[in-house]
Amino acid sequence: MIEKKKKYLMISSFLVLLVILAFIVYSWYEETPTVDVSLTFDDGYASQYNTLKYLESRGIRATVYVTNLSYFEGMKMMTREQIEDLSKFHEIGWHTRSHANATDADESEFIPGYNATSFSYPYGRIGNQDIVKKYFKSARGISWGLNEKVDCNMLEAVTVNSNNFDAAMLYTSIYSSITKRGWVIFAIHEVKDNPRQDIDITPEQFQRLLERIEAKRWRVISLNKCA
Repeated sequence: MIEKKKKYLMISSFLVLLVILAFIVYSWYEETPTVDVSLTFDDGYASQYNTLKYLESRGIRATVYVTNLSYFEGMKMMTREQIEDLSKFHEIGWHTRSHANATDADESEFIPGYNATSFSYPYGRIGNQDIVKKYFKSARGISWGLNEKVDCNMLEAVTVNSNNFDAAMLYTSIYSSITKRGWVIFAIHEVKDNPRQDIDITPEQFQRLLERIEAKRWRVISLNKCA
């Protein structure tokens, strides 16, 4: 009889421990924020103004990296007035004064406009990191990667375009399902009906990205996380 009681107590204690463990695990998953996501836009194209105003209407804050150029590769850029308007809601980052290659640009290219504290390397070419650290609290490249261990001076991004869009969605979905934490930074150029296939995305793809963010309950943040 005594042996049966001991066995019963052992089994009961084990079951109680399982319940406690299950509660701890459940609480961790419920209380720990899901993957943080940032929507970043490079170059400051004129078309990005409407895209960013649309995000503003939905309460989604993004980061746009701009230069002082009025035109870039024959394409019109946002005006100073438009950028200053966007700065009332979105974060304005710096992309060098003239979209210069950071590996051989002089320091004047890096002096930030619009009180920017975030930087994106033009062409994804990393260089002059000491100067970048001098002026900025964060620096982002364009190579594919996820920020599980955040290094604000070398933030990795998932660059999305029409050609790799589905792969990017699958990649980030698998990552978020496995880790349930971390920081995914999407790097976007233009959102338009006739996209440059290896650079831009379509409005339909952009909507799918926003729907994915909402469905996954990802928290959208700006690069000010590194502030």
